[in-house]
Amino acid sequence: VLRQIEAVLTEYQEDPRWQDRDIQGHFWLSQGRTLALVNDTDYDLVITTFKRATRVFFDTGEDQWGNLTMNRIGESYFQQGHFSEAETWFLRSQRGFNTLLGQFPEEARHSDKKHTLRHRQVLQGVQRTLGNLARVYSYTGRFYWAFTCAYSELQIVRSLERNSKELVHSLNTLAQMSALTGHSMAARKLLDETQLHLEHLKVPLQSSEVKLNLFGLEFRQQALTYPLEYYLASEVQG
Repeated sequence: VLRQIEAVLTEYQEDPRWQDRDIQGHFWLSQGRTLALVNDTDYDLVITTFKRATRVFFDTGEDQWGNLTMNRIGESYFQQGHFSEAETWFLRSQRGFNTLLGQFPEEARHSDKKHTLRHRQVLQGVQRTLGNLARVYSYTGRFYWAFTCAYSELQIVRSLERNSKELVHSLNTLAQMSALTGHSMAARKLLDETQLHLEHLKVPLQSSEVKLNLFGLEFRQQALTYPLEYYLASEVQG
């Protein structure tokens, strides 16, 4: 796949018919995504490719795709542990998607009715960015902001139909943030809901992650229970 993409780019990138069309950006985006899969150590090349795609998208008026690709750049930095750079790109993506969201009529932005395809895609862009920001904030110890982003992400996911896999992901993320901020009961409720949705999906990786989070939550609750029981027993004896 990578060789085919590179062949197309080599043959057509100087073609005048490509200069004002977003198709070039889609090929750069595809190349970046493929490079990230087959060569996950050369992040500089992946990021450079995504940046080329971003420029093409914004130059051709495809801001939605430009914002999505900026999210990809942030994810590439996040995978390297460069959280400051990742946050910068995620925030740029978020601002871009929020600008696009503001172009829809007020009643459409807050309606529970079916969304148009483009409106749905923009909402999914906002959702994805919020989820990524939640991860950055949790890794950098800003748990309140992590929880806020994860909560907002889940509200968007719940408003979208036919979004079961994303719902599982968002519930699990918010459960993690709830546990980190000391809301164990809320975390348990979210994980229980996640398991109900997983019964109808075949996503073994997410199933394993949810079970691991449940185990971790129960372990922390048990770790707090034993000292509490010891303290209460000592109070009775006293």
